[in-house]
Amino acid sequence: MTSFAPEAALLRAAAKKYERDMIRFARELIAIPSLTGKEGKAVARVREEMLKAGFDAVRIDRMGNLIGRLGRGKTQILFDAHLDTVSAGERRDWRWDPFKGKLEGGEIFGRGATDQKLAVVSIVYAARLIRDLALLGDYTFWAVASVMEEDCEGLPLLHVIQKEKLRPDYVVITEPSNLVLRRGQRGRTELAWSSGAAPATPRPRAGDQRRGQHVRDHPGSDGAQRPPRRRSLPGQGERGRDPGRVEGAVSQRRAG
Repeated sequence: MTSFAPEAALLRAAAKKYERDMIRFARELIAIPSLTGKEGKAVARVREEMLKAGFDAVRIDRMGNLIGRLGRGKTQILFDAHLDTVSAGERRDWRWDPFKGKLEGGEIFGRGATDQKLAVVSIVYAARLIRDLALLGDYTFWAVASVMEEDCEGLPLLHVIQKEKLRPDYVVITEPSNLVLRRGQRGRTELAWSSGAAPATPRPRAGDQRRGQHVRDHPGSDGAQRPPRRRSLPGQGERGRDPGRVEGAVSQRRAG
């Protein structure tokens, strides 16, 4: 098995000099509320950082996604992280201000830290390290800070591919995975459910006839049907308090 330890050590050393910059950027980004459909200020802040990082081109597409390009090589590699977040809910449910980017013990806490603003920081500074270390080759590095993902999962990248005509050979979705590389897009199931009135009958299950349900499976890239992904309800799991971790200020990790 090929070892990338020397390259990893080189990257860590190069990233170290940007540690303060990355932490500052991460905290500033968390401090900008960016509910789905209201990501404009966050997009502007990331655009500013992309330009400073040395991207060759930065633009906002017709949907509002921010797209940065580095290089002009043959192989197209796209990294995506979404900027929108769900609501922070009730302030009393937080032990700290969700929009302050609390830094403690090498971790950054706040709404969107894990899902998914710290990933945006990592992507932007990855491009900066590519330029600093002269790692450009026969590939193009694309960075997408997408919008409206929380409400329209998958739609932002679908727009980038179908409407903006960006056709990547490889895509890295930077949703939190505890820094473990996982195979993506295994399909999903959409479920619609409506409930009717309680039945006028002593038989409890008779009311099921008044309910309608519809399940539609979307196959993955290999054509196989997959079981639905379990999602947290509001206030549970990752959608409650939202910790993120910066290790050397370059990595994103889901805590807990």
